[in-house]
Amino acid sequence: REYCKENIEENKKDKLKFSIQIILIVVGMIHIIFADYLKEKLTIITGITTINISLINLIRNIKKKEYKTLDTMKIPENIVALLLGIMTLFKGQNAISFIAIIWGITGLRKGVKGFNIALYNKVNNKQYIGKLVYAIIETALSILLVFDPFEKVEEHLVILGFEMIIIALKVAFYDEKEYEEIDY
Repeated sequence: REYCKENIEENKKDKLKFSIQIILIVVGMIHIIFADYLKEKLTIITGITTINISLINLIRNIKKKEYKTLDTMKIPENIVALLLGIMTLFKGQNAISFIAIIWGITGLRKGVKGFNIALYNKVNNKQYIGKLVYAIIETALSILLVFDPFEKVEEHLVILGFEMIIIALKVAFYDEKEYEEIDY
């Protein structure tokens, strides 16, 4: 418990990390509470949130000089997210299916990566059940979203809200090294 308090205090010193946490928690709660209303305003909220978070991450990754190694793809991934946010804003209401399909594909990627991590952990006698359950749920929801993007958007907004809050809490309670390992 003391470790968590120390880590939260340390994360507050990293203003970019703390900003991401606050943005994710606030936007996550908005997604959960106002899912029906957000469906109408989805492109604006998603576009602005995606742009802000990708810019914060991009600046942070440039400051950390991520471009000096090919081991990570954080800068290109954030540039892609930034471009998707901009395209979402310009596309307007017509972007709802586009957003849902992107979320679905991203979820499939995360789900399959989760299966890989769960299998790796099982083989190496580490805890794997939680990651396996997460992978199954993420994959199933993503398949539903890709097959019927417009009809499942509202439900996915609620799920996305919870996911944003969970990500913010992971950032708060884990140090950088641990967070990198668990964030899939």
